[in-house]
Amino acid sequence: MQGKENILKDLDYLKVIGILLVVIGHCTSIYTGGWVYKSSVNAPIYGLIASYVYTFHVPMLVFVSGSIYYYCRKNKEKYKSLKRLVSNKFKRLIVPFLTVGLFYSIPIKYLIGNIEKGTLLNSIRDFLIGLNTGHLWYLLMLFDIFILFYLYEKFILNKKYSVIVNIAVFTLMYVCSGFFTSLFLINRTIQYSIFFYLGYECFRSKDKIYSKMVSTKTLIIIILIPILIIISLALILVSKITIDNIILSRVFSLINVIIALIGITETFLAVYLLNNKLKSRKLQSNIDKCMKFLNKYSFNIYLLHEPLIFIILSYIASKNINSTILVLACFIVSIVIPILLTKAFQVIVNRNNVNERVATR
Repeated sequence: MQGKENILKDLDYLKVIGILLVVIGHCTSIYTGGWVYKSSVNAPIYGLIASYVYTFHVPMLVFVSGSIYYYCRKNKEKYKSLKRLVSNKFKRLIVPFLTVGLFYSIPIKYLIGNIEKGTLLNSIRDFLIGLNTGHLWYLLMLFDIFILFYLYEKFILNKKYSVIVNIAVFTLMYVCSGFFTSLFLINRTIQYSIFFYLGYECFRSKDKIYSKMVSTKTLIIIILIPILIIISLALILVSKITIDNIILSRVFSLINVIIALIGITETFLAVYLLNNKLKSRKLQSNIDKCMKFLNKYSFNIYLLHEPLIFIILSYIASKNINSTILVLACFIVSIVIPILLTKAFQVIVNRNNVNERVATR
Protein backbone atom coordinates (compact mmCIF):
# COMPACT_ATOMS: atom_id res chain seq x y z
CA MET A 1 0.00 0.00 0.00
CA GLN A 2 2.80 2.38 0.95
CA GLY A 3 4.60 1.70 -2.33
CA LYS A 4 1.42 2.53 -4.27
CA GLU A 5 0.92 5.80 -2.37
CA ASN A 6 4.56 6.77 -2.87
CA ILE A 7 4.61 6.13 -6.59
CA LEU A 8 1.28 7.92 -7.20
CA LYS A 9 2.64 11.03 -5.51
CA ASP A 10 5.93 10.73 -7.41
CA LEU A 11 4.03 10.29 -10.68
CA ASP A 12 2.08 13.49 -10.01
CA TYR A 13 5.39 15.28 -9.48
CA LEU A 14 6.83 13.79 -12.66
CA LYS A 15 3.76 14.87 -14.64
CA VAL A 16 4.01 18.45 -13.39
CA ILE A 17 7.75 18.56 -14.05
CA GLY A 18 7.18 17.07 -17.51
CA ILE A 19 4.65 19.79 -18.40
CA LEU A 20 6.99 22.49 -17.07
CA LEU A 21 9.81 21.03 -19.16
CA VAL A 22 7.58 21.17 -22.25
CA VAL A 23 6.97 24.86 -21.54
CA ILE A 24 10.67 25.50 -20.89
CA GLY A 25 11.54 23.69 -24.11
CA HIS A 26 9.18 25.91 -26.10
CA CYS A 27 10.39 29.06 -24.33
CA THR A 28 14.03 28.33 -25.19
CA SER A 29 13.64 26.75 -28.65
CA ILE A 30 14.00 30.16 -30.28
CA TYR A 31 17.73 29.88 -29.52
CA THR A 32 18.23 26.50 -31.22
CA GLY A 33 18.07 27.98 -34.72
CA GLY A 34 15.64 25.32 -35.91
CA TRP A 35 12.27 26.40 -34.55
CA VAL A 36 9.30 28.41 -35.86
CA TYR A 37 10.94 31.63 -34.64
CA LYS A 38 14.64 32.49 -34.53
CA SER A 39 16.33 35.07 -32.35
CA SER A 40 18.91 37.60 -33.48
CA VAL A 41 20.51 37.19 -30.04
CA ASN A 42 23.00 34.38 -29.60
CA ALA A 43 22.26 32.44 -26.39
CA PRO A 44 23.89 28.98 -26.60
CA ILE A 45 23.03 28.10 -22.99
CA TYR A 46 19.30 28.33 -23.75
CA GLY A 47 19.81 26.43 -26.98
CA LEU A 48 21.51 23.69 -24.95
CA ILE A 49 18.68 23.68 -22.39
CA ALA A 50 16.10 23.31 -25.17
CA SER A 51 18.04 20.50 -26.85
CA TYR A 52 18.51 18.67 -23.55
CA VAL A 53 14.90 19.03 -22.41
CA TYR A 54 13.63 17.75 -25.77
CA THR A 55 15.48 14.46 -25.28
CA PHE A 56 13.22 13.23 -22.51
CA HIS A 57 10.25 15.48 -21.64
CA VAL A 58 7.72 13.76 -23.92
CA PRO A 59 9.05 10.23 -23.19
CA MET A 60 8.67 11.02 -19.48
CA LEU A 61 5.04 12.10 -19.91
CA VAL A 62 4.31 8.93 -21.91
CA PHE A 63 6.11 6.89 -19.22
CA VAL A 64 3.87 8.46 -16.55
CA SER A 65 0.78 7.71 -18.66
CA GLY A 66 1.82 4.06 -18.89
CA SER A 67 2.19 3.85 -15.12
CA ILE A 68 -1.18 5.48 -14.49
CA TYR A 69 -2.76 3.17 -17.07
CA TYR A 70 -1.50 0.13 -15.14
CA TYR A 71 -2.88 1.60 -11.91
CA CYS A 72 -6.28 2.28 -13.48
CA ARG A 73 -6.49 -1.15 -15.11
CA LYS A 74 -5.21 -3.34 -12.29
CA ASN A 75 -5.89 -1.39 -9.10
CA LYS A 76 -9.03 0.54 -10.05
CA GLU A 77 -10.32 -2.08 -12.53
CA LYS A 78 -11.17 0.54 -15.15
CA TYR A 79 -11.37 0.18 -18.95
CA LYS A 80 -12.93 -3.31 -18.88
CA SER A 81 -13.69 -3.03 -22.59
CA LEU A 82 -12.11 -1.30 -25.55
CA LYS A 83 -15.32 0.69 -26.01
CA ARG A 84 -15.05 2.14 -22.49
CA LEU A 85 -11.39 2.98 -22.99
CA VAL A 86 -12.00 4.72 -26.32
CA SER A 87 -14.97 6.65 -24.91
CA ASN A 88 -12.98 7.82 -21.87
CA LYS A 89 -9.86 8.80 -23.79
CA PHE A 90 -11.80 10.44 -26.60
CA LYS A 91 -13.38 12.80 -24.06
CA ARG A 92 -10.11 13.42 -22.21
CA LEU A 93 -7.76 13.69 -25.19
CA ILE A 94 -9.47 14.10 -28.56
CA VAL A 95 -12.15 16.58 -27.48
CA PRO A 96 -9.49 18.99 -26.05
CA PHE A 97 -7.32 18.28 -29.11
CA LEU A 98 -10.10 19.34 -31.49
CA THR A 99 -11.49 22.18 -29.38
CA VAL A 100 -8.18 23.87 -28.58
CA GLY A 101 -6.75 23.20 -32.02
CA LEU A 102 -9.67 24.46 -34.10
CA PHE A 103 -10.91 27.31 -31.91
CA TYR A 104 -7.74 28.53 -30.19
CA SER A 105 -4.42 27.42 -31.65
CA ILE A 106 -5.14 27.67 -35.38
CA PRO A 107 -7.00 31.03 -35.15
CA ILE A 108 -4.13 32.55 -33.15
CA LYS A 109 -1.55 31.25 -35.62
CA TYR A 110 -3.62 32.66 -38.47
CA LEU A 111 -3.99 36.09 -36.85
CA ILE A 112 -0.26 36.46 -36.13
CA GLY A 113 0.75 35.29 -39.60
CA ASN A 114 2.04 31.78 -38.87
CA ILE A 115 -0.59 30.48 -41.26
CA GLU A 116 -0.50 32.26 -44.61
CA LYS A 117 -3.67 33.73 -46.08
CA GLY A 118 -5.36 31.30 -48.43
CA THR A 119 -3.98 28.23 -46.64
CA LEU A 120 -6.31 28.21 -43.63
CA LEU A 121 -8.50 25.37 -44.93
CA ASN A 122 -5.40 23.33 -45.79
CA SER A 123 -4.08 23.92 -42.27
CA ILE A 124 -7.36 22.73 -40.76
CA ARG A 125 -7.37 19.65 -42.99
CA ASP A 126 -3.76 18.82 -42.09
CA PHE A 127 -4.56 19.31 -38.42
CA LEU A 128 -7.51 16.90 -38.55
CA ILE A 129 -5.42 14.14 -40.14
CA GLY A 130 -2.49 14.66 -37.79
CA LEU A 131 0.00 16.19 -40.22
CA ASN A 132 0.27 19.69 -38.74
CA THR A 133 -0.95 19.59 -35.15
CA GLY A 134 1.57 21.86 -33.45
CA HIS A 135 2.12 21.17 -29.77
CA LEU A 136 -1.17 19.25 -29.59
CA TRP A 137 0.34 16.26 -31.40
CA TYR A 138 0.96 14.61 -28.04
CA LEU A 139 -2.78 14.25 -27.35
CA LEU A 140 -3.53 12.47 -30.61
CA MET A 141 -0.45 10.28 -30.27
CA LEU A 142 -1.33 9.32 -26.69
CA PHE A 143 -4.90 8.44 -27.73
CA ASP A 144 -3.46 6.11 -30.37
CA ILE A 145 -1.07 4.56 -27.83
CA PHE A 146 -3.89 3.76 -25.41
CA ILE A 147 -5.76 1.86 -28.13
CA LEU A 148 -2.64 0.09 -29.41
CA PHE A 149 -1.53 -0.91 -25.93
CA TYR A 150 -4.99 -2.12 -24.91
CA LEU A 151 -5.05 -4.44 -27.91
CA TYR A 152 -1.53 -5.65 -27.18
CA GLU A 153 -1.99 -5.98 -23.41
CA LYS A 154 -3.49 -9.47 -23.53
CA PHE A 155 -0.07 -10.71 -24.69
CA ILE A 156 1.69 -9.19 -21.67
CA LEU A 157 2.00 -12.09 -19.28
CA ASN A 158 3.52 -12.55 -15.84
CA LYS A 159 5.77 -15.33 -17.05
CA LYS A 160 9.49 -15.26 -16.39
CA TYR A 161 10.62 -14.02 -19.78
CA SER A 162 7.64 -11.86 -20.73
CA VAL A 163 9.38 -8.57 -19.85
CA ILE A 164 12.36 -9.43 -22.05
CA VAL A 165 10.09 -10.43 -24.94
CA ASN A 166 7.95 -7.30 -24.63
CA ILE A 167 10.97 -4.99 -24.43
CA ALA A 168 12.29 -6.67 -27.59
CA VAL A 169 8.93 -6.14 -29.33
CA PHE A 170 8.67 -2.46 -28.40
CA THR A 171 12.33 -1.88 -29.25
CA LEU A 172 11.73 -3.34 -32.71
CA MET A 173 8.66 -1.13 -33.04
CA TYR A 174 10.78 1.93 -32.19
CA VAL A 175 13.39 1.00 -34.79
CA CYS A 176 10.73 0.46 -37.46
CA SER A 177 8.57 3.48 -36.54
CA GLY A 178 10.10 5.64 -39.26
CA PHE A 179 8.67 3.34 -41.93
CA PHE A 180 5.05 3.93 -40.83
CA THR A 181 2.75 6.66 -42.10
CA SER A 182 2.60 10.01 -40.34
CA LEU A 183 -1.18 10.17 -40.87
CA PHE A 184 -2.88 10.43 -37.47
CA LEU A 185 0.64 10.27 -36.01
CA ILE A 186 0.84 6.49 -36.42
CA ASN A 187 4.64 6.71 -36.74
CA ARG A 188 5.03 8.56 -33.44
CA THR A 189 2.57 6.21 -31.77
CA ILE A 190 4.78 3.27 -32.72
CA GLN A 191 7.89 5.22 -31.70
CA TYR A 192 6.79 6.27 -28.20
CA SER A 193 5.00 3.05 -27.23
CA ILE A 194 8.17 1.69 -25.64
CA PHE A 195 8.06 4.41 -22.97
CA PHE A 196 4.40 3.66 -22.24
CA TYR A 197 5.25 -0.01 -21.74
CA LEU A 198 8.22 0.78 -19.49
CA GLY A 199 5.99 3.01 -17.36
CA TYR A 200 3.48 0.16 -17.19
CA GLU A 201 6.19 -2.23 -15.97
CA CYS A 202 7.52 0.35 -13.53
CA PHE A 203 4.20 0.50 -11.69
CA ARG A 204 3.90 -3.28 -11.74
CA SER A 205 7.36 -3.51 -10.12
CA LYS A 206 6.84 -0.56 -7.76
CA ASP A 207 7.38 -2.55 -4.55
CA LYS A 208 10.76 -3.87 -5.69
CA ILE A 209 11.82 -0.42 -6.94
CA TYR A 210 10.92 1.39 -3.74
CA SER A 211 12.45 -1.34 -1.59
CA LYS A 212 15.77 -0.76 -3.35
CA MET A 213 15.38 3.01 -3.11
CA VAL A 214 14.81 2.84 0.65
CA SER A 215 17.98 0.77 1.09
CA THR A 216 20.05 3.21 -1.00
CA LYS A 217 21.90 5.93 0.88
CA THR A 218 20.80 9.49 0.19
CA LEU A 219 24.34 10.60 -0.66
CA ILE A 220 24.58 7.97 -3.39
CA ILE A 221 21.37 9.25 -5.01
CA ILE A 222 22.59 12.85 -4.78
CA ILE A 223 25.90 11.91 -6.45
CA LEU A 224 24.18 9.76 -9.07
CA ILE A 225 21.96 12.54 -10.46
CA PRO A 226 24.77 14.80 -11.83
CA ILE A 227 26.62 11.72 -13.08
CA LEU A 228 23.55 10.71 -15.09
CA ILE A 229 23.23 14.24 -16.47
CA ILE A 230 26.86 14.17 -17.64
CA ILE A 231 26.40 10.74 -19.22
CA SER A 232 23.25 11.86 -21.06
CA LEU A 233 24.98 15.01 -22.36
CA ALA A 234 27.84 12.87 -23.67
CA LEU A 235 25.39 10.51 -25.34
CA ILE A 236 23.56 13.45 -26.92
CA LEU A 237 26.84 14.42 -28.61
CA VAL A 238 27.29 10.83 -29.80
CA SER A 239 23.72 10.78 -31.13
CA LYS A 240 24.63 13.59 -33.56
CA ILE A 241 26.75 11.17 -35.60
CA THR A 242 25.26 10.76 -39.08
CA ILE A 243 24.85 7.29 -40.58
CA ASP A 244 23.91 7.04 -44.25
CA ASN A 245 22.48 3.52 -44.21
CA ILE A 246 18.80 3.88 -43.32
CA ILE A 247 18.58 0.56 -41.44
CA LEU A 248 21.72 1.19 -39.39
CA SER A 249 20.55 4.75 -38.80
CA ARG A 250 17.29 3.51 -37.29
CA VAL A 251 19.13 1.00 -35.08
CA PHE A 252 21.56 3.73 -34.00
CA SER A 253 18.58 5.90 -33.06
CA LEU A 254 18.05 3.58 -30.08
CA ILE A 255 20.64 5.74 -28.35
CA ASN A 256 17.84 8.31 -28.05
CA VAL A 257 15.81 5.79 -26.02
CA ILE A 258 18.76 5.38 -23.65
CA ILE A 259 19.15 9.16 -23.34
CA ALA A 260 15.43 9.54 -22.60
CA LEU A 261 15.50 6.79 -19.97
CA ILE A 262 18.47 8.43 -18.28
CA GLY A 263 16.56 11.73 -18.23
CA ILE A 264 13.51 10.01 -16.74
CA THR A 265 15.68 8.25 -14.15
CA GLU A 266 17.47 11.39 -13.00
CA THR A 267 14.16 13.24 -12.71
CA PHE A 268 12.62 10.35 -10.77
CA LEU A 269 15.60 10.30 -8.39
CA ALA A 270 15.25 14.04 -7.81
CA VAL A 271 11.52 13.62 -7.13
CA TYR A 272 12.24 10.72 -4.77
CA LEU A 273 14.64 12.90 -2.81
CA LEU A 274 12.06 15.68 -2.56
CA ASN A 275 9.32 13.36 -1.37
CA ASN A 276 11.27 11.08 0.93
CA LYS A 277 14.55 12.60 2.04
CA LEU A 278 13.79 16.23 2.87
CA LYS A 279 14.37 16.88 6.57
CA SER A 280 12.47 20.16 6.65
CA ARG A 281 8.76 19.38 6.99
CA LYS A 282 7.87 23.01 6.30
CA LEU A 283 9.80 22.97 3.02
CA GLN A 284 8.23 19.63 2.12
CA SER A 285 4.77 21.02 2.84
CA ASN A 286 5.39 24.10 0.70
CA ILE A 287 6.66 21.99 -2.19
CA ASP A 288 3.61 19.73 -1.93
CA LYS A 289 1.25 22.71 -2.02
CA CYS A 290 3.02 24.15 -5.06
CA MET A 291 2.96 20.81 -6.88
CA LYS A 292 -0.71 20.20 -6.09
CA PHE A 293 -1.58 23.68 -7.37
CA LEU A 294 0.38 23.22 -10.59
CA ASN A 295 -0.97 19.70 -11.04
CA LYS A 296 -4.50 21.09 -10.92
CA TYR A 297 -3.78 23.34 -13.91
CA SER A 298 -1.02 21.36 -15.65
CA PHE A 299 -3.20 20.03 -18.47
CA ASN A 300 -4.58 23.46 -19.32
CA ILE A 301 -1.08 24.94 -19.15
CA TYR A 302 -0.05 22.36 -21.73
CA LEU A 303 -3.08 23.04 -23.93
CA LEU A 304 -2.85 26.83 -23.99
CA HIS A 305 0.80 27.82 -23.57
CA GLU A 306 2.40 27.51 -27.02
CA PRO A 307 0.13 29.97 -28.93
CA LEU A 308 0.80 32.48 -26.13
CA ILE A 309 4.53 32.10 -26.74
CA PHE A 310 3.92 32.58 -30.46
CA ILE A 311 2.06 35.83 -29.77
CA ILE A 312 4.99 37.18 -27.75
CA LEU A 313 7.62 36.05 -30.24
CA SER A 314 5.70 37.36 -33.26
CA TYR A 315 6.28 40.87 -31.90
CA ILE A 316 9.71 40.70 -30.28
CA ALA A 317 11.61 37.65 -31.62
CA SER A 318 13.55 39.72 -34.14
CA LYS A 319 14.38 42.47 -31.65
CA ASN A 320 17.63 42.63 -29.70
CA ILE A 321 16.19 41.62 -26.32
CA ASN A 322 18.12 40.01 -23.49
CA SER A 323 17.64 36.24 -23.77
CA THR A 324 16.97 35.69 -20.06
CA ILE A 325 14.28 38.38 -20.01
CA LEU A 326 12.62 36.90 -23.09
CA VAL A 327 12.68 33.33 -21.75
CA LEU A 328 11.32 34.42 -18.36
CA ALA A 329 8.59 36.50 -19.99
CA CYS A 330 7.49 33.58 -22.16
CA PHE A 331 7.61 31.18 -19.21
CA ILE A 332 5.63 33.39 -16.83
CA VAL A 333 2.97 34.15 -19.46
CA SER A 334 2.78 30.43 -20.34
CA ILE A 335 2.00 29.53 -16.74
CA VAL A 336 -0.03 32.49 -15.48
CA ILE A 337 -2.37 33.15 -18.42
CA PRO A 338 -3.65 29.54 -18.75
CA ILE A 339 -4.32 29.46 -15.00
CA LEU A 340 -6.21 32.77 -15.16
CA LEU A 341 -8.18 31.66 -18.22
CA THR A 342 -9.09 28.40 -16.47
CA LYS A 343 -10.23 30.24 -13.34
CA ALA A 344 -12.28 32.68 -15.42
CA PHE A 345 -13.91 29.80 -17.30
CA GLN A 346 -14.74 28.05 -14.02
CA VAL A 347 -16.34 31.22 -12.65
CA ILE A 348 -18.49 31.58 -15.78
CA VAL A 349 -19.56 27.92 -15.66
CA ASN A 350 -20.39 28.09 -11.95
CA ARG A 351 -22.38 31.30 -12.44
CA ASN A 352 -24.36 29.74 -15.29
CA ASN A 353 -25.08 26.67 -13.14
CA VAL A 354 -26.37 28.90 -10.34
CA ASN A 355 -28.56 30.82 -12.79
CA GLU A 356 -29.97 27.56 -14.16
CA ARG A 357 -30.86 26.36 -10.66
CA VAL A 358 -32.60 29.66 -9.89
CA ALA A 359 -34.51 29.56 -13.18
CA THR A 360 -35.81 26.02 -12.56
CA ARG A 361 -37.17 26.73 -9.07
